[in-house]
Amino acid sequence: MNLNTPISWRLISNKGKTRERNKDMFALILNEDATLIIAFDISTLSPTTTDMTEMFVSEVESGLTRSSPSQVADVEQLVHLAFDKVKSEFKVGKASILVFCVLHNQAAIACLHAGDVRLGQYSEDAEIQWVTNVHTGSNPLGQFFEDSMLQDESRHVVTRCLNLQRNLNLEKTEFEITESQIIIASDGFWAECSNEEQQSIIQGKQPSTEDDCSVLVLTWNKENTLPNNHADNLIVKQFQ
Repeated sequence: MNLNTPISWRLISNKGKTRERNKDMFALILNEDATLIIAFDISTLSPTTTDMTEMFVSEVESGLTRSSPSQVADVEQLVHLAFDKVKSEFKVGKASILVFCVLHNQAAIACLHAGDVRLGQYSEDAEIQWVTNVHTGSNPLGQFFEDSMLQDESRHVVTRCLNLQRNLNLEKTEFEITESQIIIASDGFWAECSNEEQQSIIQGKQPSTEDDCSVLVLTWNKENTLPNNHADNLIVKQFQ
């Protein structure tokens, strides 16, 4: 894929059966220098609403417009500055976070993440190949999450996240894009749904899970564009 061509996307997101509101939040920040996708899964027990994530996205966007990041470390600094601003405003709040970053001039690709939002690569009708690790009680030593861990109740315990009462400790994952689409998903999608269910959701079927279930599908393939929908929990900041 040519990552300098326009991105297209589809977001499928649904409130979980046992949730009062959908606390998954996604943002796309697109300009000539970089493509940033930020995904949040706000803790069910957290008093924080999506106001926290909206402010976070706004702060990252402002930083990106003021500077032209030349390396992933520059983006990581923007993320930490946004965290400090949000921390001073909200004081309390927890969320899993994943920031997917493409720097167009450097051909640099990286993922900064903490918690159990996950990134994978996908080709139509094939099983998703998950790229990023998750931080849960099922894999406390940092080992890659295996399907056998899905039945472990400690999977629901997030051991690292965006926590406004602590410092932000992000894992950085660098990789090459080898498939036609990128998938960014909350654990309601990757952990609660079977491969067959994931396939049907990617194709547009609304999920039905206990937890909030969200999947953002991205592609730079002009021959196989996505519909660029604008869901309630998707922020799009696009600059020509």
